[in-house]
Amino acid sequence: MKKQYSLNLPKGFLEPESALKGWLEVCVIVGSKSYDLSFYDQTRLMQSIDSELTAEQPFFVDKNIVVIPEVNLKNMHNAIEGMLRKKTFTILLSEVFRE
Repeated sequence: MKKQYSLNLPKGFLEPESALKGWLEVCVIVGSKSYDLSFYDQTRLMQSIDSELTAEQPFFVDKNIVVIPEVNLKNMHNAIEGMLRKKTFTILLSEVFRE
């Protein structure tokens, strides 16, 4: 089966480092659209939410968050492929990709 997407990792990407940090921002290209996705593990996402919730800012908002068990290539690819199968990309914010 031909891959329906391209996963663009940040420059200097190191998988063990991303797993330890618990998050990674990547660009996924599907057809003519690009999606900036933020992959988080559950623990790191809760830490980020907790740090954002303050008296001055009693809310947390972010776009295109994908929660996976551990931030690594296998889980990111599995999540993207699952999102394509379930047509989840239709609810994500995208930008038109121009070559």
